[in-house]
Amino acid sequence: MDTAHGADPAPGTDPRAIPAPARAAPHAAAALGFGLRPGDDGRLRVHPVPDTASLTGNGPYVVVRPGAGDPGRARDAAYGAGLVTRLCDAGHRVVVTGGPDEAALTRAATGDAAVDLGGRSGPRALAGGLNSADLLVTASAGPAHLAAAVGTPAVGPERNRPGPESVVREAANALTADR
Repeated sequence: MDTAHGADPAPGTDPRAIPAPARAAPHAAAALGFGLRPGDDGRLRVHPVPDTASLTGNGPYVVVRPGAGDPGRARDAAYGAGLVTRLCDAGHRVVVTGGPDEAALTRAATGDAAVDLGGRSGPRALAGGLNSADLLVTASAGPAHLAAAVGTPAVGPERNRPGPESVVREAANALTADR
């Protein structure tokens, strides 16, 4: 994800550990003349988070979102399928999500290896699914913001479009990092 903007993290904190939306929120509020309420740490939140176990099954799992609203960030079905296959081969249960217009993409990316929620989960259900997930893999900013709001780490290919294997390595690192 593009994390070039936002606040400086506390000394000793890896800037990549703080989602860009969370780092930018205080600056955006201040620019508009707003401050945080007393006791508000500025963290993004979704409340209440819906229970989506009927859609996703019980955890642990990794959510993959191959599509994106920005066509320059979206991945094709072959890329998504390669990513899902590599994550499954690494021992992860995978749930693939996408909007109503991405059902064909998610179906192709899912294959027989993952749970396909393409076109079957709106923003609230996505937030619930992300809340129960161990990780989100996406190049799309919207789902990354929802992941930040429920406290789920997100990784994704940057604009230079690395292959699925490099994203799987980044996912493995994120899954083993202290949260």
